[in-house]
Amino acid sequence: MFSFYIILIVALCILNIQAFMSPLRSMGTSSNLLLNMGQDFAIKYDWIDAIRKTDIEKGDMIGLVLVGQSILCVRTANDKYFALSNRSAYLGIPLEYGQIDGEEIICPQSKTRFDLNTGNIVGEWVPFPPILNNVLRLVIGDPEPISTYPVRVKGNSIQIQVDMNYVISYEKNYWKGLLDARGKEDGSYY
Repeated sequence: MFSFYIILIVALCILNIQAFMSPLRSMGTSSNLLLNMGQDFAIKYDWIDAIRKTDIEKGDMIGLVLVGQSILCVRTANDKYFALSNRSAYLGIPLEYGQIDGEEIICPQSKTRFDLNTGNIVGEWVPFPPILNNVLRLVIGDPEPISTYPVRVKGNSIQIQVDMNYVISYEKNYWKGLLDARGKEDGSYY
């Protein structure tokens, strides 16, 4: 009976955490135009100088925020560069606290492995903790791949291709009114 209460408490904690997570899942749309409070904004990809090659050593990773997106830049031991969302599909934990294993990254909390090339899950979804993982899979749901970004090296700069209108498209469904998340009624801050 005691274990039932522990499982119930863990499940409730996870549901409460998910209630406060922002919906930063895939921003894919069937159209290239996104509506933002009566205006259309085209998806605009551009290369951004993220960091210098000397800022990241082989086998290391650095968390960045580029155009409002939390991105993880990874340099493998084989000197290959990758960029992916810095949020694990499991509760949104920052992947920068995880481990790199070849061309995979391991979630620091669930120990789920993700392919750095595709963002897909490699192996078992939520293998940790061993006793509660089946319950957690039911609560969390089916896994989703992590977003990946094109990376290139130009001179001493590592460039990552990002959507320059990401913040606008993410905020497109915000209600703009007296008590909106932006502050004043007109969208400016106090």
